[in-house]
Amino acid sequence: DGQMLYKSDGTENIWLLDPVTLEEKGNIQAYTNKGKIIGLNELEWIDGKIYANRYQKNGVAIINPNNGAIEGVIDFSSLRKKVKQHPDLDVLNGIAFNPETETIFVTGKNWDKLFEVKIDLQ
Repeated sequence: DGQMLYKSDGTENIWLLDPVTLEEKGNIQAYTNKGKIIGLNELEWIDGKIYANRYQKNGVAIINPNNGAIEGVIDFSSLRKKVKQHPDLDVLNGIAFNPETETIFVTGKNWDKLFEVKIDLQ
């Protein structure tokens, strides 16, 4: 967000850190109307929201940074079918935002491809 760093710890917690001292200044918890969402892994700040891939899942949660509400989930499970299938193939484990093209790069553990996707949330 240009002011704080955000850190995941594999639970529903997202920690807000001072970018200079790395001191924890607070946290938010990711929840839906059914309960907490655990396994938050890699985080990306995109258009005022936190995008978090979930460990051992093939989806990315869109999180409101003000209250932790999950506002949506992007299902990337179809991408796994487009990579070379082999015994060591694993789940989605990498997201990165390109602000110049407004696209998200997506890959996974032991995937042989990197996907560039455009998400239209309108």
